[in-house]
Amino acid sequence: MKKLKNVLYVTSPGCTLSVKNRSICVTTDEGSQTVPVHNLESVVCFGDMKVSTPFMQFCSNNGVKLVFLSCYGRYYGTFNGLQTGSVFLRREQYKRFDDPDIRMSIAGDIISAKIRNSVRVLMKNTHSNNRVKTVIEEMMELHDRIKFVSDIDALRGIEGAAAEKYFSVFDEMIDADDDCMKFVRRSRRPVENNVNALLSYCYTLLKTDITAAAESVGLDIQVGVMHALDYGKPSLVLDMMEEFRAPLCDRFVLSLINRKQVTKDDFTKDDDGNIILSDKCRRTVISEWQTRKKTEVYVEEVNEKIEIGLIPFVQAMMISEYLRNERESYRPYIWR
Repeated sequence: MKKLKNVLYVTSPGCTLSVKNRSICVTTDEGSQTVPVHNLESVVCFGDMKVSTPFMQFCSNNGVKLVFLSCYGRYYGTFNGLQTGSVFLRREQYKRFDDPDIRMSIAGDIISAKIRNSVRVLMKNTHSNNRVKTVIEEMMELHDRIKFVSDIDALRGIEGAAAEKYFSVFDEMIDADDDCMKFVRRSRRPVENNVNALLSYCYTLLKTDITAAAESVGLDIQVGVMHALDYGKPSLVLDMMEEFRAPLCDRFVLSLINRKQVTKDDFTKDDDGNIILSDKCRRTVISEWQTRKKTEVYVEEVNEKIEIGLIPFVQAMMISEYLRNERESYRPYIWR
């Protein structure tokens, strides 16, 4: 099993990244800090950073990815260095994922897992709530329709309807007296409230982790089964995210709010009126995210307890094994 390495999140805008004694050095106006390269898998940069060609070469030579995001978490791109992975695996990926029946089968399994995981989160975080019970029944009815649909658009319709029902009772899982920490409804652009800002930020962290997992086994992240192909769009990553959103991100956000680790004072607005996380809040979220990733849970597929942060690598490995004919089908992650 792959050993979970650390991810270095750099959130201070305007800092400089360099190499010092075979370590990555982060320099800000307040001083500098070094991190040994052998402990790192990737460096995630939020906002404007200063990096040099020698620094990028150092990261490439040591297998460290550089991920660039806006200060608000919008994905810009990834520097991987030399292309890794088997060309034969990617060729098989293009061939298989071009088959409508195969795409439909894998997409159906992913959406089935997403709905079941979302239902599980509702069941774990609410008690004797008739409204939630009704929503769970309606979501499972949608789930049971998956096996009867014959095209991706119909499958997307089921996924969208189930997500709408799930988020309609999201507030039932939030234990906060202040209306400023209420979910109300899902919003992305613009982000309308604090909870949505927190969700979107955590989905960005998940996206980064899944990208690393998919690329580590040699998959092409732009070729998926459900999300449409487009220039620069990581369709496979977006596909894989669906089964993880509720058990990894939504539960994490609920925990931060209900334990009052994040409050209304941790948010502000940008020039466009979008609600964003404060610097302090981002540091809190990243620290807790890294801690959560090291928590061990039992995963049936590998028949052992592994760190939560390794689960995306297990799923990426299963996709690659399916493409190499080492397993009959892809088995999505189901939270127990």
